[in-house]
Amino acid sequence: MTETTSKENIGSALRAFSTNDFSRNSLALFSTLGYKTERCAPLSQKTFEYFKSLIESSGKTLDDSKFYADEWKYVDFLFQLTKDDLSNQVGLFDNRRTDNTIVESYLFLAVELSSSEYSRTALARITRQVNRVFSMPVMILFKYGDYLTLSVIDRRISKKDESRDVLEKVTLIKDISIEKPHRAHI
Repeated sequence: MTETTSKENIGSALRAFSTNDFSRNSLALFSTLGYKTERCAPLSQKTFEYFKSLIESSGKTLDDSKFYADEWKYVDFLFQLTKDDLSNQVGLFDNRRTDNTIVESYLFLAVELSSSEYSRTALARITRQVNRVFSMPVMILFKYGDYLTLSVIDRRISKKDESRDVLEKVTLIKDISIEKPHRAHI
């Protein structure tokens, strides 16, 4: 596939968010980007309350205000990439310790928010809170208004307790226009 075709496919995948199902469009976008796995477990109910009940059934508690729970219109687990899936991704990932982390899987989540715009701080706070309740990194695709934001967090092994992770910097690819994606976002 040529670079031009690849960019056109990404642009088409982004514009598709203006119609159809958010989860389906999210999966199509990640597939276009080369993330492929059969490990999908969509939520039966796509609400914050259901998401919260699943987390709390594992013994963890959530503070709704820290998650901006009132703003969540939709949430779904998209897929999980494990070390086996990652080893098939053209050698981009391996299972060795890098920068004091060992990551054996990634979880991808789709969250639609109700307002038309959000600050970097708000999106980073939600990302940090979601990642606190999972033992693996969670990448979040946010949708709000006519925009998408991809959120990723850095994790490292705690220097005091190697059985724990420390959450560090949140990186956002923010305000990707659905209608007219900027070429830098593509």
